Amino acid sequence: MENDLKSRIDTILADRKHEYKALAHELKLPEYELTGGLESGSLAFRYIEAIAKVLQVPLYSLFFTSNTPVNIPIKPYVEWGEEDENLSPQKLQEEIAFIEDLLR
Repeated sequence: MENDLKSRIDTILADRKHEYKALAHELKLPEYELTGGLESGSLAFRYIEAIAKVLQVPLYSLFFTSNTPVNIPIKPYVEWGEEDENLSPQKLQEEIAFIEDLLR
């Protein structure tokens, strides 16, 4: 599973044209420590959360096991206090329905 996690992270990095080395730098971890932690499954969960935040993906997408391709919106979350004119009740209901479908 850990190598699965690393391959998902690598896929997202490639899709976002983000480098693994830059990710390690943003996490303030040596690259070898990040790789070792992902491969051995010993990486602290706070770093996995930070990876999701840096890559701007929902945390669950790093563990998604479906065979569907990784198709992640550019900004799948809203920071507290951030205003988004696209947040209508109908839009939120559509997003909730979409996530519920993914989880089934």
